[in-house]
Amino acid sequence: MKEEEICEVEKAEILEEFNDIRNELIYLVTNNLNGPENEKLDLQDFYLDTALYNLKKQQNREDCKKTEIYLKALIVAQDTISQYLLKNYWETMEVKGKVMCGIFVSTMATKYTLLPRNMEKVKRLAWVEEQRRVEQFLCFNKSFYPWIIKTEE
Repeated sequence: MKEEEICEVEKAEILEEFNDIRNELIYLVTNNLNGPENEKLDLQDFYLDTALYNLKKQQNREDCKKTEIYLKALIVAQDTISQYLLKNYWETMEVKGKVMCGIFVSTMATKYTLLPRNMEKVKRLAWVEEQRRVEQFLCFNKSFYPWIIKTEE
């Protein structure tokens, strides 16, 4: 038990000395911040553990560099996707206008051109419409239509 009491006394002395140093440091930093401009010291002069400070500073720089590289790559990827979407979907839907001027008059006309019709799709649509008409013609009397009035003839 005697050793524990000695350690407690030593611990109390160390904590008291630590609190004195901390209070003195707080007093110095406060006076430095409130003092005249020509007598102010840089706040880094008050750091006691410069090795730890420099280590954290270096780690912070590395983290910032990694984050910067990641964000730049993310921006490039997003720009690439945006350009792809604009090129393939937005610009193909846009109807581009053209302005034509008269030769001997000061009249101007705006012309909106459309994309040429895809004849393959037009033929396919005509075929589907024809098939639908044939189907409706063949199934007309075989369906129940309560809204059509039938005579008993």
